[in-house]
Amino acid sequence: MISRAAVNDFVLNRLPAGWQSGSAVPDEFLQVWRERVGLAEKTGAGDNWVEFTADLGKIKLRGTGEIWCLLLSGDSGGNRTQLREFVSRASASGRILLVIAGSLSALSTIKVGLAGVSRLVTITPEMLHEAISGDNWTELFASRIRQTLPLRALIAFDIAVSAQGGMFYGRGDELGRLHDEAKINFIIAGPGKIGKTSLVRQYHLRLKREGRASNTFYVDFFECADRSPLHWPRFLALKIDGSLNSSKVTLQDLPNFLRRFRRTLGSTPTLILDEMDEIISHSENTRQLLASIEKQELCRFIFCGRGEVYKAARNSQTGLGGRFRLMRLEPLDEASACRLFSEPLESLGLKFLDREKILSHVLHMTGRLPQLIQYYGQSLAEMAVRASSYTLDASSIEKLNNDFETAQYFTSPLEDLSSPEIKLVAYCLLQDQSNQVSIARLQSLLARQRIEFPVEELKRFCDELVIMNVLAWQSDAYHIANAGLGFYIKRFGFLDRAIEEACRQVWKKRV
Repeated sequence: MISRAAVNDFVLNRLPAGWQSGSAVPDEFLQVWRERVGLAEKTGAGDNWVEFTADLGKIKLRGTGEIWCLLLSGDSGGNRTQLREFVSRASASGRILLVIAGSLSALSTIKVGLAGVSRLVTITPEMLHEAISGDNWTELFASRIRQTLPLRALIAFDIAVSAQGGMFYGRGDELGRLHDEAKINFIIAGPGKIGKTSLVRQYHLRLKREGRASNTFYVDFFECADRSPLHWPRFLALKIDGSLNSSKVTLQDLPNFLRRFRRTLGSTPTLILDEMDEIISHSENTRQLLASIEKQELCRFIFCGRGEVYKAARNSQTGLGGRFRLMRLEPLDEASACRLFSEPLESLGLKFLDREKILSHVLHMTGRLPQLIQYYGQSLAEMAVRASSYTLDASSIEKLNNDFETAQYFTSPLEDLSSPEIKLVAYCLLQDQSNQVSIARLQSLLARQRIEFPVEELKRFCDELVIMNVLAWQSDAYHIANAGLGFYIKRFGFLDRAIEEACRQVWKKRV
């Protein structure tokens, strides 16, 4: 650990003096940066300059997960060309650029060379010293980024992509299981946007940081246009190997391909396969072949998916049931849910009035589901930016509660329910507004409509409602997924009519 006195001496005395190509100063600077700020990887160095990428994910602003950085120091007048090349090359990436002045001469060079350049943040020598000598670098850099770039572009919430870097919260137990139970095959099941992809990507990133990812491969079958048994094995083989022979792999060849691949690697590969529902549901032959591969220990599998992978894991007749350990993703724990909501808003410079009351309301309305927390946070952030307001209070929440788009988003899962039977179950549960759902309670609600279903069918309905974000798994029991669903359904006022129509359709099918 570098002492604070040594850091001060380096930043105040040695760094401003500059260095010649081949000097140890750039590496010494990056060592200080890693200890005081976070991950950094050198991408180039020369006289009085060093380029590196940095992870500033502790700042919960969009684009801070990987920032391209250029440090100039000493007499940097001759480095104007290097500065222009860096900006030209890095700005095409759309990333935030951090240009750091290690000396006053370098600062003058940067001011002249970067006039009018967007998405670029300049760090002065004083800021650099304060950041790596003190304990408040996140606040200091966040403030500087906010001053330089449009706030709207810095909102970190994004429900369209998996959570990455600093936006990954919670899931510590699940992440630990994937890491520690390194020989166990897992099926990770849950509704869309609950964090399955985020979890496995975070696991893969952890292995990379530990230098243990050489035999682990992530493949997303969402990118595979044809997921039939004729095409997906070739897609998989090309993703993990890329050789000419991989383009010829068929379903029947897959075990031999993996056998050869394991021999080439010198270890058993781990295959993280995302969006597996369509592949698993295609045929019993596919499921039996995957089970055979697992039994022969040709690879370790981690499957991610929704209802079909869940059913396969629960059904011993599929060949996969009993051979994979089922991991059902539940809502976030309370502490992680609070941080996911509050930290990105605070990084934007927004202040909470009556913080605990707002957090309690948000967790209640969202059911601690990460996709709903992000939607809530994004909506509040955009509302604050439009109003040029830097405080969030009860009136902010009230505006969001009355927002039609928010109501549509919360109730949208009901639009995608697959059958009148499942719709009827969902509507009855929402009308009842009972938080915990039991099969006995559900039978009682349906009896009021003079309709009965077998217990096993009711269990299947409940599982599908989990996958559709109407119910949630929590401590081995079903719950209404979030209070917002019932709140907005009540606002729309169509439940009675919806129940009548669903009953009519169910009776029609039974006649």
